[in-house]
Amino acid sequence: METRGMKKKRVAVWGLLGIFVIIIGIACFFMVPGTTVRNSDVADKQVSKLNDSLYEYYSWRPEKFDLISSANDDEKIVILVSLKDSKYTKNSISNKIELTKINYALASLQRKNHISGRIQVVYEVDSTVVAESENLYRPVKFISPNDDTYDSL
Repeated sequence: METRGMKKKRVAVWGLLGIFVIIIGIACFFMVPGTTVRNSDVADKQVSKLNDSLYEYYSWRPEKFDLISSANDDEKIVILVSLKDSKYTKNSISNKIELTKINYALASLQRKNHISGRIQVVYEVDSTVVAESENLYRPVKFISPNDDTYDSL
């Protein structure tokens, strides 16, 4: 049979455990990239910091890229990666892996420059958008030829 002291102890332990879980959940919510809302001035400053690193990244790999640039699009940072090789127009596993590696390299630039929040990446070959990633930490999604989402770019 359980005594009153044991019952109080059990309630206290579960209460402390619940508070601890709530604190961890709140901390994780604010630490995850992509939860930050920027205003236009902050986004412009972050884009200028990011452009310097993108130029350095691009200059080490001129055989792979035509151009890498970033812009502030409605308080959201968008990186445009123009690829030289037309093999990226095919939706294949190897192309997804290579573009995901580029995403992770760009994510390291984001961390190095202390830029928080979501950054969208758009990949193009010969001025045709072939793939996109809504976030540097998300998988790359190939755009079908029938998709007219990016006609305005």
